[in-house]
Amino acid sequence: MLACIILIASCNTETEVNDGGGRTDSGNDIVNGANDPESSEPAPAIRDSLPDDLDFDGETISIVVRSESSPASDAGYEFYAESEIGDIVNDAIFRRNRTVEERLNINLNVIQGPGWQNYGQLLNSVRASIAAGDEAYDIVAGWSSQMSPLAVQGMFANLHEMPYLELTRPWWNQIIVNELAIAGNLPFVAGDINLTVLGNCILIYYNNNIAQEYGLTDIYDIIFDGKWTLDYMGELAKNVQRDLNGDGIMDENDQFGLVWLVFNYNDALPNAADVRIIIAGDDGMPVINPNTERLAGLVDKTYDLLYNTPGVLPLVEWTQENVTDVAMFNNSQALMVPGYINFAYTFYRETEFDYSVLPYPKYDEAQEKYLTHVQNGMSLLCVPVNSTKKEAIGAFMEAAASESYINVSPVYFETAMKVKYARDEVSTKMLDIIRGGINLNFVSIYNPAIGSPLFIIRSLVGEQKSNNFASWWERNEPRILRDLASLLERMEEMGG
Repeated sequence: MLACIILIASCNTETEVNDGGGRTDSGNDIVNGANDPESSEPAPAIRDSLPDDLDFDGETISIVVRSESSPASDAGYEFYAESEIGDIVNDAIFRRNRTVEERLNINLNVIQGPGWQNYGQLLNSVRASIAAGDEAYDIVAGWSSQMSPLAVQGMFANLHEMPYLELTRPWWNQIIVNELAIAGNLPFVAGDINLTVLGNCILIYYNNNIAQEYGLTDIYDIIFDGKWTLDYMGELAKNVQRDLNGDGIMDENDQFGLVWLVFNYNDALPNAADVRIIIAGDDGMPVINPNTERLAGLVDKTYDLLYNTPGVLPLVEWTQENVTDVAMFNNSQALMVPGYINFAYTFYRETEFDYSVLPYPKYDEAQEKYLTHVQNGMSLLCVPVNSTKKEAIGAFMEAAASESYINVSPVYFETAMKVKYARDEVSTKMLDIIRGGINLNFVSIYNPAIGSPLFIIRSLVGEQKSNNFASWWERNEPRILRDLASLLERMEEMGG
């Protein structure tokens, strides 16, 4: 079994495991036998520490989820499974839900909320429910890009104080637990219970057939040698460009080395390039990073890649019904396109040619490791601050997270992604690199509450087609500083 890595861990052993992102587990509460590498017995599983006699007398736990158009990108897919239907992930979630319901004597009520286009309606409903104290929602599995403003408004309970939650355990993401609490106040968590965390990892899809046709260097060797950088991606893209219809105009009807939609995929660049816009100050509290040289360099590299590199087609128009980059990749019109892990399920499961999945490129070869941005479509678990069911809610969250760690995450990653959808053996190693580099940080989660600095590459390079970083920073730094100070003040007032 592969090494345990951030968030979606399938390795259940008694030895200490470090995921490279601050998560370790010493192997307490081991069940299912000894950890003997020569034994044919299954590896022991780490279990939660919930009391065996918990009984909540049929209490209903209502969890509101976000709905989207496809199961693999649907946040509701993390919890909503009406029955076993033969889909390995759906069935694992169904069995997890039934196991936890029976174990705690609760009833899970999954409420399908609106999708991202109308998500403001749900936010208003959550605010109204908390204000009225009607407890319509016990848990909000919320769209991560929209949860931080509600947290700053004091809508959510401090999960460090939630009964039964053991947030140091391996089924909870330790970056969120350790870096995103402010003054001891942690309003949201994520972990193995959230399949959208892994599903929303952004990576690069690579057409192996085109690479062979053009005689390109083995991309895996480049990646394993640590040479897969933004500059190398540009050099690779230059090799592939063909006017397929012979009209003398290179557009979406032709073939390119790289087709790049400038919105969400631009957002992924700072985290992938290890650019820290907000860092921990001397007192541990978040402060703006005074060293902007790397961020300015990233702006220049991205601008040069998108607008000064032959073989690259930047796309600035997108609709849910017309995903040009996906269509071009499926039509063998692109050597490389960015995408989400779940695209292997939603868009590329029927693709006839061989493709590989690659991590996002590094800033330069000096960068220590490949890092992965999780797009803000992932969900975060939040509990209304005035809930009267916190014991049942905490027990459910802990039980469901630990059960997911043992019986859902391995199915999703090891079976669904690595066996059913991965196209070759080395691609499964690429998935390990991608998963192992998951880079969640303060800006990833609090971005909309602090002036949206994460969107700099999207707005400046993508929408404005500019690389004038100094001007952008001069205009936006005061707002970021002001919003950050306001956020910290309000979170400190709520206390820890």
